[in-house]
Amino acid sequence: KNTTTEIKGINYYPQATPWNLYGDDFDENIISKDFNIIKEAGLNSIRIFVPYDDFGRANLNSEKLKKLKTVLDIAENQQLKVVVTLFDFYGDYEVLNWTLNQHHAINIVTALKDHKALLAWDIKNEPNLDFESRRKIKVTAWAKQMVTSVKSVDTIHPVTIGWSNTESATILKDHLDFVSFHYYEDLDALETAYKTLKTDIPNKPLVITEF
Repeated sequence: KNTTTEIKGINYYPQATPWNLYGDDFDENIISKDFNIIKEAGLNSIRIFVPYDDFGRANLNSEKLKKLKTVLDIAENQQLKVVVTLFDFYGDYEVLNWTLNQHHAINIVTALKDHKALLAWDIKNEPNLDFESRRKIKVTAWAKQMVTSVKSVDTIHPVTIGWSNTESATILKDHLDFVSFHYYEDLDALETAYKTLKTDIPNKPLVITEF
């Protein structure tokens, strides 16, 4: 289990290449400097995102994986913990693709699960935003399946899903190790929303991962 008592983190994108961290402009020096700034600011963790297509889907791109590992190595050097979000820029959820999706998740988890910098797995960023276009029942079933896949490979690190709001945060709560949600609404209403969630989910840690 993780010994960090209080997680204070930031979502990390490099300034010059925000949506292409693992591309041709991958720069260890920039990342190292950024992580040092984060550490100096009194934070102890980062959340990063793995683009699904970019990483080769089921056939993991070894060059990209190497860069992802390097990010974790740099984080470890700066004493930062890392939350890895496994599916970024993915929105299909069709059962026909589940096997490919599972391969993607299992390959990444297998490669990183013993890394000292790893804090947790986030299955996907805001999958509830796809409820309307892809149907809630399908998205939820997909997410549950991916949680199971990750846990089949890594029994140590906690798993969560980055829901976009408090309304969706109770979904799959019994399958997640901690519940994370984003909050972009009126700050005056946050305390009440948080307390309501605490009542609905009394036995799991709650984390706000974007606000």
